[in-house]
Amino acid sequence: MNETNKWELFEKLLDSHDWTYMYSDDHSVWRRGIAESDRINGMLKSLSVDDQVRAKALYDKYAVRGAWHLTNILLH
Repeated sequence: MNETNKWELFEKLLDSHDWTYMYSDDHSVWRRGIAESDRINGMLKSLSVDDQVRAKALYDKYAVRGAWHLTNILLH
């Protein structure tokens, strides 16, 4: 996958992610949210090696206030 596609995929994952999954009473929603978070987390780490500012900015663009902020864990 080329660099442009990685960034596009990362943004697509961020845009489609259910940022409130942890509040669901449906365990399958919670499991899917955890899996998506893990994938986002992995991409955030990987893309941050090349451009930490861009990766964090994209994450922050989509993250819902009050949701778990992966950037606090990964980048600080």
